[in-house]
Amino acid sequence: MPTAIQAGQGLTKTMVPPSEEAAIETDLPEVMPDFDELYLNFYKVIRTNAEPIVKNEEVYQVLELIEVIFAAAESQTIIRWDTK
Repeated sequence: MPTAIQAGQGLTKTMVPPSEEAAIETDLPEVMPDFDELYLNFYKVIRTNAEPIVKNEEVYQVLELIEVIFAAAESQTIIRWDTK
């Protein structure tokens, strides 16, 4: 008889542990970020009033999402987050 697994807000839907065969293991590609363009854009925004690559609204959405993630972890609940 399968054993139920407690997860987050209740028992899992499958009621059984995941099988090893269901897991997919893959290597992630190595990423070498190039921040030169970002910092050059930041300079141009300040000095020449250029259009920023990263918009204030995008930054706000990421910060809001991080706050929701921390709140969900602290309360151990699922919190719905709408991007508006």
